[in-house]
Amino acid sequence: MRLLRISDSIEDESCGCIGTFDGFHIGHSKILEDVICYAKNKGVKSLIITFKEHPKLDRNLLFSHQERLEYLKSLKVDYILLLERKDMELSADEFVNILINRFKLRRIIMGWNNGFGKGREGNPSWLIKNLEKFPLEVVIFPPIRINGKVVSSSVIRKMLLEGDVEGVIPLLGRRYSLIGRKIKGSGIGRSLGFPTINIKVPEEKLIPMDGVYLVYLPDLGRYGVMHIGDRPTLNLGKSMEIHIPDFSGEVEGEIKLEFLRRIRDVMRFRSVEELKERIKKDIEIALCTISSSSEARDS
Repeated sequence: MRLLRISDSIEDESCGCIGTFDGFHIGHSKILEDVICYAKNKGVKSLIITFKEHPKLDRNLLFSHQERLEYLKSLKVDYILLLERKDMELSADEFVNILINRFKLRRIIMGWNNGFGKGREGNPSWLIKNLEKFPLEVVIFPPIRINGKVVSSSVIRKMLLEGDVEGVIPLLGRRYSLIGRKIKGSGIGRSLGFPTINIKVPEEKLIPMDGVYLVYLPDLGRYGVMHIGDRPTLNLGKSMEIHIPDFSGEVEGEIKLEFLRRIRDVMRFRSVEELKERIKKDIEIALCTISSSSEARDS
C-alpha cells in the first residue's frame, strides 16, 4: 500500500472509491469489497480517495486522526490518495480530470450521499449528468438500512451522542472503540474501594453520552465498567475512568476499549455510601451481562 498526495501520479490504471469514510461502517466496507474485487478481476490497481482530516468536522469524529491513518494503512489496497482540505477548493471538473490523468482512474464507486469538489458540486447526480465528458465508469452505491436506520457516519454519531452504543454495533460491523492515554487521577476511586484507570482521548474523537458503560479492553482481555461525566455526589468535575473488576495489574501508556452496553445515566446520590452501593450494582449488572453473553455463545 502506498500513500499518495494530489500532486503525485501513478502509471497503472486504477479503479477506486471516494468518501470521507469516518468510522468505516458496513456501507464503507461493502464499497471497499467492490473496489478490491473489481481490481483483482480486471488486473488494475485499487485506489481509495479520502481525506487526511475530515473536510467538515473538527470534533465528534468516529476515528481520531491517529486511528484513521492506522486503519487506512491496514486496508489491503494498492493506493490511498489523502486529500487536504484545500484540495476541495478545486472544481468538480478539475478534480475528476486530475483523477483520470494523474491516477489513471477508469472506474469510481461512491456512496449515494457523497460529494467532492468545491461546494460538494461533484455529487452522484452531477457525475451521471456529465458522464459523456469523462472516460470513467461511475457506480453509485445505494443506502443500506439496518434495523430501520440508514447506515451513515452522521447517523452513527447521533446514536453515540445519545448513548446507544449497542445500537451502532450492527451499523459499524463492530463495537465502537476509542484509544485513551492513561493520566493521573484523583485517587477517589481507590479510596472508595473501586480503583480506576483515568484516561484522556484526542479532542477530535467522539465520546458517547455521559453515563456508565460496560466496556471491553482487548489488550488486557478484560471487561470493565466505565464512567464518563461529572461526579456530582463528590462535587467533582468530568472524568473518564474505568474500573476493572478483580484486576491488580498495572496499565501504562495508551489503552483501547470497546463499548458493549450503557448501564445508566450519571446520577447524584444522597451519600458516599449510597454511591458505593450503586457502583457495586453497576459491576453486578456488567458481570451478569458478560455471563449471559458467554452462555448465549456457548449454546
